[in-house]
Amino acid sequence: MNSNKHGKVQVVLIYLPEEVSISNAQVLLLQMNDERGAHWQSVTGSVDPGENFEQAAKRELIEETGVNADIIELDLNFEFHDRWGKDVFEKVYLAKVKSIPKVVISSDEHQNYKWVNLDDISQKSFGYPSNYQAYLKALEVLN
Repeated sequence: MNSNKHGKVQVVLIYLPEEVSISNAQVLLLQMNDERGAHWQSVTGSVDPGENFEQAAKRELIEETGVNADIIELDLNFEFHDRWGKDVFEKVYLAKVKSIPKVVISSDEHQNYKWVNLDDISQKSFGYPSNYQAYLKALEVLN
């Protein structure tokens, strides 16, 4: 990563019970607060000073959902300009859980959450195309 770029992570959290098929799986979507556009997305956040991307992904997952799960780095990165004009480099991760955990959202960032069946997800489910692309990449790894 170019050191001039702001590091970010995105974590796709999927409930995938072992005893049933992937068609019974669900993905967690978080709804941003109105001030942040009220769109739906996966867990996202910045890499803090002294952290690597994997550490940031685990921390953001816990901070934004209360869920502590193992993560898998997906072979997917994004580069973009954020709403503050920063150049950003974002790495994408997958977290899988075998049972639906209790979700505790951070009210300073999010106003709602929902578990959505994989069959019901489309590009319109997400506020940004990169969130949908990350979701599709996570599905590739699951199949």
